[in-house]
Amino acid sequence: MSNNFGEIVFGAGAAILTPYATNGPANPTPVRLPIMQELGIDFSGDIAELYGQDQYPYGIARTKMKIECKSKSGAIYASMLGDLFFGFAPATGQTLFVIGESDTVASHTTTVTHSANFIADCGVINAATNAPYRAVAATPAVGQYTVAAGVYTFNSSDTITTALITYTYSSSATGESFTVTNQPMGAMPTFDFKYLNNQYGNNLYLEFYKGVAKKISLPNKNTEFEMMDFDFSCFSLLNGNVFAGALDL
Repeated sequence: MSNNFGEIVFGAGAAILTPYATNGPANPTPVRLPIMQELGIDFSGDIAELYGQDQYPYGIARTKMKIECKSKSGAIYASMLGDLFFGFAPATGQTLFVIGESDTVASHTTTVTHSANFIADCGVINAATNAPYRAVAATPAVGQYTVAAGVYTFNSSDTITTALITYTYSSSATGESFTVTNQPMGAMPTFDFKYLNNQYGNNLYLEFYKGVAKKISLPNKNTEFEMMDFDFSCFSLLNGNVFAGALDL
C-alpha cells in the first residue's frame, strides 16, 4: 500500500533463485525458497576517510560495496543443496532408514523388513533389557551379532527374543539424492535472485543478476521444526549490471 510516506511492505515475500548452467544443472530450474520465514537484503560499503591533525575527516569516500542476503526457510529441497550450493544435480533415488524396527528373533536369526534393499546396519538393542549389542565379523558371543544383507544372527545361547534394529536401505524410485566430491577452489554454482513481495497490496520487485551461496545451516531442536538458514552474496555481471528494482509509488 502506498501513501504520502512511500510504499509499505509487509511479510517475508517470495525469493526465486534460478541457477546458471555453468557449474550448475544442464537445464536450470527456478527454485523458490520454501515456507520462507525471514529474508534480509543488506547493502553495505567500506569507507575511506582523510584525516589531518584535527578530529574530524576532511574527506570521505565510499570504496568497496557488497550485497549480503540471509534467509530462513521452513522446508528444504534437494535442489537447494545440489543446484544452488554444492553444484551437483540431484538424481532420482534416496537412502531411507528405520529407527528401532521391532524384529522377532527365531532360531537365533531375524530378517529386517527391507532386507532386499539393505544398505547398512546402524545398531541393535535387546528390546527386553534395552542393552545395546555389539557387531562382530563372525561367530557372535552372547550380546553380539553378525549381519549380512539384512539378516541378523545371534549366539545360540542368547536369550534375545525381540531385537530393535536400526538400519538404512535404498529406494530407486522415490526422492532425490546427490554425492558431493571435492572440487577445486573457485568451482561454485551461481544463480539469478528475484525477490517478490505484494503481500500488502502493492508491488516490490528486486532482481539481482548474479549470486553465490555462502552458508547453509540446518539447526535441529527437539521441540521445534527445522528452520534452514541459507545465506548468499550478490555481485556484478561482466557487463557491470548488478541489480534492478521496481516499486509502486
